[in-house]
Amino acid sequence: MQIRQYKNGDEEQILKLDWQLFPDPWNKRDIPNWKWKHRGNNPAGEALVYVMEHEGKIITHFAVVPYRIRFFGHDILASHSIGSMVAPEWQGKGLIKFVADKLFEDAVIRGITMSWGFPNDLAYELHKKLMGYGDVAQITTLERKTPQGGPVKKRLSEKLLFSAVERFDSSADELWEKAKDIFNISVKRDSAYLNWRFLDRPDQKYFAFGAYESGELKGYVILKLYKDSKILKGHIVDILSVPGRADIASFLVERALVFFAENRTDIESSWLHGADRYSSILKEKGFEEVRPRPLICRLNFDKEKYQKALDGGNWYFTMGDTTEIY
Repeated sequence: MQIRQYKNGDEEQILKLDWQLFPDPWNKRDIPNWKWKHRGNNPAGEALVYVMEHEGKIITHFAVVPYRIRFFGHDILASHSIGSMVAPEWQGKGLIKFVADKLFEDAVIRGITMSWGFPNDLAYELHKKLMGYGDVAQITTLERKTPQGGPVKKRLSEKLLFSAVERFDSSADELWEKAKDIFNISVKRDSAYLNWRFLDRPDQKYFAFGAYESGELKGYVILKLYKDSKILKGHIVDILSVPGRADIASFLVERALVFFAENRTDIESSWLHGADRYSSILKEKGFEEVRPRPLICRLNFDKEKYQKALDGGNWYFTMGDTTEIY
């Protein structure tokens, strides 16, 4: 057996293992998605990908996608861990730990301070017992059925314009500079990140909208539509607005709900952990908390310095902060 870094062409075997273990069609990744996620224009750099190989066959896989994050007023490098996989005939032997150990050695050299994960039930236990992850928070989905019947009422504003964003530019950078310290811990949501994460993704269409006042970007929202069997779902994937302007936060959320109604979705949902300015608006409109799922985190070095990352109250976390599915 050999543990090694990714080499060109491995993605075909990695995805074959992925499809074998996670056959749900709506969660099926492909080669363009893999290359975008691991080798695309991520401003934080390429992913770290490690595999275990036996007789020329990849039997274990683990990866982390780097993210630039804002941590208590400072910019640092962190990552999102994804793709914890072991071939069925090799499961139960603890192989994932050996692969993860090698990966995290590389992560430390690269300066990746921490790695967060959003695992399913089985992966949750493995991450905590074998890989040193700790609990951060339970992320609950905010969800409601889309109201049906009658014309959609749009909230009009003499000051604010709701407009589609084809490409994020310096105006998004200016917005981030104003909003970057609203939260203690948050992904760095500047134009380079937003374009890579949402507008460059090849296998999924996102709908990006901005709230403009006198030509200035005051906030944005990222929306997604997808079909789950016969049910059309709408996600608020990410949202950010300037501090001190509750009217802009309300405007963005309300216009997102109008978009869903106009597209005749059946269900609307979002993750907005740590952002009462948005989640309280949704709850007022009938959204309820359902399906909690654990957010976990591993501190790779300087654990005392970064201990605050294990307190879920410090995080702003949305669907956009996981590249695994959403």
